[in-house]
Amino acid sequence: MLSTTTTPAVLGGEPRPLINDPSQSLLGQDERDNLMRVFDQCAARGGREADEVEEFEILFAQKFGVEHAIATASATCGLQIAMQAHGVGQGDEVLISPYTFAASAHAVIHTGAVPVFTDIERETLCISPDAIVKRITPRTKAIMVVQIGGKPARMNEITRIAKDHGLVVIEDAAQAHGSTFEGRYVGTLSDAGVFSFSPKLMTSFRGGIIATNDGEIAERCRRMRFHGLPGNRNRVRRQQQLDPRIQQHFCHFEAGFSLMMTSLQAALLVPQLANLDHRFKLRHENAMYLAAGLEEIPGFRPVRGAPEGKSNFYMLEVLYDSDEFGGFSRNDLVTALSWEGVPISPVAATEMLAYQNPSLERYFDQRCPVAEEVTPKLTVFGHPLQSLVLHSDRSKLDMILDRIDLVRRHAEEIASYFASQEQAQHAQA
Repeated sequence: MLSTTTTPAVLGGEPRPLINDPSQSLLGQDERDNLMRVFDQCAARGGREADEVEEFEILFAQKFGVEHAIATASATCGLQIAMQAHGVGQGDEVLISPYTFAASAHAVIHTGAVPVFTDIERETLCISPDAIVKRITPRTKAIMVVQIGGKPARMNEITRIAKDHGLVVIEDAAQAHGSTFEGRYVGTLSDAGVFSFSPKLMTSFRGGIIATNDGEIAERCRRMRFHGLPGNRNRVRRQQQLDPRIQQHFCHFEAGFSLMMTSLQAALLVPQLANLDHRFKLRHENAMYLAAGLEEIPGFRPVRGAPEGKSNFYMLEVLYDSDEFGGFSRNDLVTALSWEGVPISPVAATEMLAYQNPSLERYFDQRCPVAEEVTPKLTVFGHPLQSLVLHSDRSKLDMILDRIDLVRRHAEEIASYFASQEQAQHAQA
């Protein structure tokens, strides 16, 4: 009988349960209590919204050190609104990494602008400053910096290039809650940053927020998210003193949308905002510990982002070199380790580069060779939608390293197993 402790599951050992810690759920009693409190307020108002969204915006702005925060229905619409508020529109070009969820580029299209896919760096997996310079044209209006996986891009170089060319910089910080660059929060390093709450390190299941220090831009974002109406109730009262038209409650200043966050979503987020520092510290330190262990294994290279930054490691991305590890493919590695209970997946931001999606392929005009080279080699450990192991204690991280070592020690046998499986499939075809 094969031993389940010395034989990998893929070779006949017993498959192991996912290494996880469900006790570290992002939602707990504090969120439940606040949700019910706000629910009761809404019920007492006959179903009308409570003031929790504005309260959350104020708290978020204070926490992240910005003047204004504008909550939205999603990060995707937040990106669209932030770009349109900065004048991005028909015929403009927006430089963007192809290594991102397609929604980042879809937001560009919804403004009427054209996404121009710009290559990434191996060191950060974020948009490359050198590639940015090569892609700027007279039609370039903005750079969207996707802080992928929570890792900071090289923001000093990017903002310098933008300033030299008169370009707007928008941060897609959807995954970067709590991440920092030179001591400042990612998402606050540009003209505007946009965060997602569709589950990330903070979750309300759906939702987003725009962060900016520009009051005029903030007010335009507020109008655009709700039918062109000016701001919220308190701001309306202040503006009524300046513009008599605002005395009319439904005075629409532009053709806006209906893209508001709800009070119940904000109720879930307020307690999580208070807990973000603890959540970030735990995840960052655990990811750094696991990354250090992975670096000791031939064939694994963790990606940490710009050296001036600290990532929340929403995705702990690891480049896999099959020749150094065991000769079998990334997908076969994922299969072998998944059977050992290791929370690993192929690159989780996207199953393909953005411009390889049918919705975006018509915008493809130039290959991004670095992105095309590295993404087939990427794996992700401990993605929070798969496992909360990076919020747990280090004994579980050591367990991950031990299971990887088990697979590595049997790499030759596993490679032969996968090769025989592939031959059998070809024979059947």
